Amino acid sequence: MSNYFALISACFFAFAVMIAHAQNHHHDETQQNSDASSSAAIASDASGIASSDGGQCGTAETDYAPCLGRERADTLFRHCCQQYAPEGCQSLCTYESDELTARNNLLQSVKAGKCDLKHVSTILYCASQNQDNRKCCDHLGLGDPKLGVGKRCLRFCDPAGEGIGSISRQDVTCLFNWNVINYCSHSGIKLE
Repeated sequence: MSNYFALISACFFAFAVMIAHAQNHHHDETQQNSDASSSAAIASDASGIASSDGGQCGTAETDYAPCLGRERADTLFRHCCQQYAPEGCQSLCTYESDELTARNNLLQSVKAGKCDLKHVSTILYCASQNQDNRKCCDHLGLGDPKLGVGKRCLRFCDPAGEGIGSISRQDVTCLFNWNVINYCSHSGIKLE
């Protein structure tokens, strides 16, 4: 059991280092230099409504622009988390798609001991509203070989189907892209 905690601590130390690095170099990066930055830009710039040119929201043609507005989507997400996730994890129950804000929210919740990583599956199940969002996540680069973890991160986009299971050191890359996972979960909510 102590090896498990040592592994998790090492993962989050690496995660913290990556966030610090990203914050220091955030203004120097351009979309041309990073597919992940392109994904984050798409995620953070989405308006949350169907495109004005008649395209259908939540599809590749609209870069998976969410169908449901952020406020309504966050309400659904929080309601599910209030039922199934521990109180300490509630701050993660929002469709935050800003790259640095999403990472910092996750890091702070885990570092402060408020939310154990074993609850990530529950949080993402609530975020996904039981939808398979792997196509969106793949479209935004979470299956890109450049990440160095194969298609491993795509399971975070279908927690009900594929399942997440345990979190390992390889998953730091996936958690580093928490904003993309959030964006695609938001995108996957269908209008009723």
